[in-house]
Amino acid sequence: MKSRLYIFLLLFSHTALFGQQKQLTVVPQPSDIQFTNEKFDVRQQTISLKMYCDNYTPLQIAQEDLQQTFTRFCQSTLSQNGPAEREIHIGLEQESDEFHKILQRENIEVNDSFGEEGYVLLVKADKIIIAANHQRGLFYGVQTLKQMVRGTQGNSVLPGVKIKDIPAFKYRAISDDISRGPVPTMEYMKYQVRRLAEM
Repeated sequence: MKSRLYIFLLLFSHTALFGQQKQLTVVPQPSDIQFTNEKFDVRQQTISLKMYCDNYTPLQIAQEDLQQTFTRFCQSTLSQNGPAEREIHIGLEQESDEFHKILQRENIEVNDSFGEEGYVLLVKADKIIIAANHQRGLFYGVQTLKQMVRGTQGNSVLPGVKIKDIPAFKYRAISDDISRGPVPTMEYMKYQVRRLAEM
């Protein structure tokens, strides 16, 4: 009897170990995710943040949220002053020759099929790149990166990944029934608005 139990446990643990697949804790799941073996160290770092696009208020708010997320979950600082060992590049190819060259080096193409809300997010060992055709796409790319950083709790690295995402629906909706149970506070509603903007 003990030998049967031992064999069962051995087979179960083998299946569980090799049956696991990498996945991101991101909502909604991006349309195309390709994992690599690289890792981006996020703990207690000074990371250079470079923007290659004109001012766009929602993107500025997302950028500020990204900085707060890195500080809160990783004890890291995003700095726009000078180079660092690790860098985050966010931009529109058509607005910067420097960003265009970065995309060419990394073999990243953002074509018309991405529309205004699609984006590419690349995480490598020394850099993160978010590229899109429009600031709206950059906004959603930053939202995905924020969720990835929040998902690092207890871990010091982001997985190496290349994400291509195009929203399946132009309009996304959610229903929040506040008529039953505790009535939410204004602070909770503000929190909900920020979280729902990630979708």
